Amino acid sequence: MAALAVAKLGDELLRLVWRSGPTAAIDLKSRHAEVHAWFAGVPVYETMPLAAYPPATYALLWPMLGWLPLEPARWLWAGAATLAIVATVWIVVRASGASDGWGRAFAALIVLAPNQTGVAVGNGQLITLALPAVLAGILLIHRGQESWLYDTGAAAGVLVGLVKITLVVPFLWLVLFTPSRHESTGAIPFRLRPAALVAAGYAGLTWFAMTFQPATWREQLRGWLARAEEAAVGGGNYADVHAWLTAAGLESYIMGASAALFLALGAWLARHRHADLWILLGVTALVARFWTYHRLYDDVLVVIAMVALLRIARQSAGTTWGRWAGVLLGVTLFTMLLPARLGTAPFPWRLAFTASHTLAWLAMLAYLIAAARRPATDR
Repeated sequence: MAALAVAKLGDELLRLVWRSGPTAAIDLKSRHAEVHAWFAGVPVYETMPLAAYPPATYALLWPMLGWLPLEPARWLWAGAATLAIVATVWIVVRASGASDGWGRAFAALIVLAPNQTGVAVGNGQLITLALPAVLAGILLIHRGQESWLYDTGAAAGVLVGLVKITLVVPFLWLVLFTPSRHESTGAIPFRLRPAALVAAGYAGLTWFAMTFQPATWREQLRGWLARAEEAAVGGGNYADVHAWLTAAGLESYIMGASAALFLALGAWLARHRHADLWILLGVTALVARFWTYHRLYDDVLVVIAMVALLRIARQSAGTTWGRWAGVLLGVTLFTMLLPARLGTAPFPWRLAFTASHTLAWLAMLAYLIAAARRPATDR
């Protein structure tokens, strides 16, 4: 795993900052062009075919991309991505509960070794920054420190994560359904302040971004929704409801299926809000991977679910429940270490690649849903 991490991340960092050609920092180049066009007053939803992000995303990206030419921006993004990956590793190692060097190294390599992490870095993908931000925000909210300082800092983390809205929106249920320490007194069982701060902050970012565009706010929202719908139909690669329904010729059901899965997650999280937070995070991450279109780099979401399995395997070592967690973790990790090029290889290699990932993730989801219903002493 360490050898794969060094080889893949080293190669992908070169693709991000140094190489030229159509695949070098491919997504970062598009976002850089869109941010500059947005704040120059160019109607991006009408003129730029890849602009499928909401207005607030461009406001969030401006500090990284809006004031620099492309080449310096690539280096700045590389520095931020490196810090973000270090932050993700720190969060995961702490969450793993490992007390020895080998255990901590293994937890760190769950983040660093998968091919998907490297692809996200080389593309300049938003998940690299969004994932640690939203994780930090939710972990702060659920620490139980019901203060303005904690809630404001946590809301800021979630807002940064919302730079990629399709990735992070399912996690907003965990912001809303934060158990309150006053629940036993008959008060509202959820803490509303963190969710209100996130909503107010996102509305403010949206308004700020919209002031730079010539169209009215209604026209801008319609433009974004139209682009998002275009991206959704046929936009999925594998292991999401958009890809499955498109393959079945049922494109008209895509938006309804996504909404149904999103609402089902919310109902489930409300009912199980007192379960172990990392189990809830793992279920949310897997649903976030399934609920809308994603490509290979967004598979990094699955790392959260693998951390949940690692925690159960360590806490329940020697039990049947713990052994199954270890088996699922090992199988999933093996699939995540497979070369990414298999995802575009001819039949049957591509089918083997996509099917192994999909089946492993569905098994993880079923296991974690079952784990949330068991008392901590039984896991």
